[in-house]
Amino acid sequence: MRGDVRVLRVGTVSVVLRARPPVVFVALVVACGLMFTVSLSAGSTWVEPAKVVDALAGGAGQAVRYQVLGLRLPRSVIALLAGAALGLAGAFLQAVARNPLASPDVLGVTSGAAVGAAAVFILGWRPLDAPLILSLPLGAVTGGAVAAVAVFSLSGGTPGTLRLILVGIGVNAALVGILHALLIAGGTYDTLQMQVWLTGDLSSDAARIAPLVGVLALTALVGAASSRSRAALHLGDDVAHGVGVPVGRTRAVLVAASVLSASAAVAAAGPLGFVALSAPQIARSLTREARAPLGCTAACGALLVLAADLTARTLFSGAVSVGLLTAIVGGPILISLMLRRLRSPA
Repeated sequence: MRGDVRVLRVGTVSVVLRARPPVVFVALVVACGLMFTVSLSAGSTWVEPAKVVDALAGGAGQAVRYQVLGLRLPRSVIALLAGAALGLAGAFLQAVARNPLASPDVLGVTSGAAVGAAAVFILGWRPLDAPLILSLPLGAVTGGAVAAVAVFSLSGGTPGTLRLILVGIGVNAALVGILHALLIAGGTYDTLQMQVWLTGDLSSDAARIAPLVGVLALTALVGAASSRSRAALHLGDDVAHGVGVPVGRTRAVLVAASVLSASAAVAAAGPLGFVALSAPQIARSLTREARAPLGCTAACGALLVLAADLTARTLFSGAVSVGLLTAIVGGPILISLMLRRLRSPA
């Protein structure tokens, strides 16, 4: 075949090889590595790369170690993991709905997770009587799951149509109202903390990392195991049934993985707007594939959040939130997708 697509035939077995996605993935991983490295040096004060390496090795002065290990390293790790988790969450939902507009932001999953986390933080709700470090992600997952069940139940879960998106927008609006009510019910100190968190809070709390790592690893395993099923779903239910894919069960697993991944990211970093929507679309554009490769999507999500965090800390000295910057990137993508969808004959 011409271009970057080749077919490898071994006897009666043929495999389609595409050169572009692996190249794009490697480039994105390198970009993430460079952005992560710069994030450890840049901030209110610049730390020389040699001093960063020295601090990571256990040396350097106390002030440098605090800046690098206590503040910037946990923050950059959270940005990297949360961005990757949101990218995967968006890719899963878009595969289930066969609609590029479907994402945790649009369908209310992110807002549901924020409501669940706010209930833990403001109302003192403790799922399973767990400590706060576990209650926050558990509350976020519960809220996100309730939102997803509501959206898919009310819409009938019909893939490829705008009904799911419209119901999701309505549920999202209702959840935002509930979230505002919780903020009003909370005390002044809790409300101020929640308002900071709601705009994207990549604070240097290393305790947030472990739950996010576990969820991201599980989500990546689901993505790898469901690769064939997702490819079949992209071609329609009839084709998926024809090749032996259990459509209902596959959709349920992908939705559950999306909710888990998005909710864990929200619990760790706050509701970062439109990362889950943008990352799969950017990955599709870069790889020129009909469906976004998961590795490229996760790398795009990580790069978006790392870049937004670095920009917020350096150009705006923290006066502009990370969530605002991701929304500035994702907003135009959402508008272009909606216009394209409305103009399509279907």
